[in-house]
Amino acid sequence: MLAAGTLWVTTAWPAWFLRGFYGEGVGAVLISSVMLSLGRQPRNFGLLLMLGFMLGLALCFHPTLAVLAAPVLLILLIEEHAWKKVAGALAGALAGAFPFWAMTRWVCQPNGDWTHWHNLQRLLRVAEIQAMAWALGLMVVLALILVLLSRVPRVAEWAQHWDSRLTPWGWLVIAALPVIAVWAAPGHIGDVLRLGAQATWSGMRWSGTLIILLCTIFLIRPSRPWRERVWFVLLCWVALMFLFIKGEETPVGLWSQRRFLPVVLVGLGLCLVPLAEGLKTMAMRGLWRAKVLAAILVVAGLWNLVQWPAPYYVVNEQGATAWTEDIAQTIGTNRWVIFDYFPHSVPYASNLKHRILGIGERTVSRWDEVAEWMASLAQTSEVWLASSWSLCSLEEGVRIEPLNVRTAAFPIVRAKAFFPAEVGTRELQHDFGRVMPLQPNDIPVQVKALDGSPVGLRGPWHALRNGGAWSRQGSGVIGPIPPAGGAVVFEVAGEWPAPTVDWPEQVLLVLPPWGGEPLRLTVTTGALQTVRGVLTRPATDAERPLTGVYTCHTERPYNPQEYGMRGYPPDLGLVLRQVIIRIE
Repeated sequence: MLAAGTLWVTTAWPAWFLRGFYGEGVGAVLISSVMLSLGRQPRNFGLLLMLGFMLGLALCFHPTLAVLAAPVLLILLIEEHAWKKVAGALAGALAGAFPFWAMTRWVCQPNGDWTHWHNLQRLLRVAEIQAMAWALGLMVVLALILVLLSRVPRVAEWAQHWDSRLTPWGWLVIAALPVIAVWAAPGHIGDVLRLGAQATWSGMRWSGTLIILLCTIFLIRPSRPWRERVWFVLLCWVALMFLFIKGEETPVGLWSQRRFLPVVLVGLGLCLVPLAEGLKTMAMRGLWRAKVLAAILVVAGLWNLVQWPAPYYVVNEQGATAWTEDIAQTIGTNRWVIFDYFPHSVPYASNLKHRILGIGERTVSRWDEVAEWMASLAQTSEVWLASSWSLCSLEEGVRIEPLNVRTAAFPIVRAKAFFPAEVGTRELQHDFGRVMPLQPNDIPVQVKALDGSPVGLRGPWHALRNGGAWSRQGSGVIGPIPPAGGAVVFEVAGEWPAPTVDWPEQVLLVLPPWGGEPLRLTVTTGALQTVRGVLTRPATDAERPLTGVYTCHTERPYNPQEYGMRGYPPDLGLVLRQVIIRIE
């Protein structure tokens, strides 16, 4: 119990990830279960068939688990000398893996359609997939060689001889080589491995490292089965692939740590029995030694839990399910609802009962097409717009009538990598409005906050994280078109963060939908300012729709790259917070 409890709380990986569904975790539990079952002797054909099936089934939860299941299957095949039992284990593995192939071929391709050769060639150009392919390919070749050689008596005797020679220090050196490789690897691969190692180590810290070292000491003892030493060494080497994948990813807090979850869970399954047996042996040799070791395990095991308890007990976004179910009732199934932020549409679109469209990163660039479709749909059907920011007043040919705002605050764990981790709050907002076709007698006003929503915008913009957006050459806002001879007031709230003191102002040029001379609005360096001007439509202008695009340019575009700043477009104008367009 002490060994199991220590391993369970040393790191927050199990407590955090096993409370929700993570495919990597489910598959890793299957692999760990097989490892723990191999201590049972003798193994009949039925058991081997089932163990092989569990290893193959692990692949259905995530393809990267192949490099963890392969070493376990390898040892299983080597230890069984009867070819019938070997065939049973292989048949079980193939049967377990078949659903992975079938669902990729006919259901969905979350990892790409690798069941066709031309698609597989394209996927192999991705760095993370290349790493897994190399690791898996080398493991398959090694497995075939070892399985065949294990049938040769001289080779088996030679392997036993070298196992006794390598135990314990030789195995320890081989297991430590990947650690050296992480810090010594040159170039891009080395940089990525070190990034992954740093992020992963943040979930272990020195207390977790101490527990790993103690488990290693007990695991490589001569009294332990040879398969545990081989598994341990292979796990250390296979971990490099997971560190590489973790290093290639953009850090997104605890969620991205799921990449290393399989290594952690398989490692816990591997270390449990050796640690428990080691404690038992220490107790038999002398009670005081066992007490000292138990004290070390308790202190080291509880260190992370006491210092950063949040990942151990906080249920991330607790209450979100009830909140989304309540909103689903409000939305109903008889109307279209368009979300301007795709992730917030997923809870309602996934059950296939609601009429939901979520605007994702790729769809944003084609929002004008979506807006045109939305306007035509609103002519015959009830259409709602759900904004995760704030609703604007107008879109192409339609007005947006506010309905209600739904807000929520859910507990979360904030962490850059893993530890330190603190309790935080995630606030969500759904601003619902009904999309109504504009009528000729309407007097529409556009109030558009530049807070992240693409609704009401056209052309290129450069959004900011703290709200607001940089205008660019050709940035546009949907606004009302006045009657011929009428006018609109164009008002912006913005600021000009000048790159140098000799650029004290920026001039915004606003071109109306009917053309003609642009409106000139000048914003000086300093705090947020509100500037406005009037645009008059000629009395002789041709007939136009009720809405149009007001296009923005600047006299002197700002290119941050000329001032040593990267990651920005070369044609910035002003930082705008709000645009109001109303008929005068």
